Amino acid sequence: MKFDGTNQQITYPATNSPDHSVEVWFKANDLNSTQGLIGEGSYYRLYLANNTLYWWNREAGSGTSTSISYFSIDTNEWYHAVGVTKSGLERKLFLNGIEVSSENTNLNFDTGTTNGAIANRWPNSNSFFNGKIAGVKKYNRALSADE
Repeated sequence: MKFDGTNQQITYPATNSPDHSVEVWFKANDLNSTQGLIGEGSYYRLYLANNTLYWWNREAGSGTSTSISYFSIDTNEWYHAVGVTKSGLERKLFLNGIEVSSENTNLNFDTGTTNGAIANRWPNSNSFFNGKIAGVKKYNRALSADE
């Protein structure tokens, strides 16, 4: 799917699971702004900010948010990104099959109550993606490293 970075997104219903994983192939045309790959409101977000990839989650109840990241994304190159969250235990970020960032945590993360968006951080956040996205998958569980 090709997105122009101005107002294109695909929305999907909220998934309501504290353990979750998202998977996406992407190729960015530019990295000069914050651009969402996939996200559900204040629940989770996989996004780019300049040339850094972020996996963001929000703690249930407190509103505390936390992210892990990987620096050094380039334009016009395909990447396979996977964000994994196991509520109360850990979060991991994989890029091209390699774990590039992780965090042990005792935080219990929010469950989604608002719709999600592909090619944006959340529906209508104005963080539209400029490039190509393929192979998007959302899981209501934490994937293992082998998966």
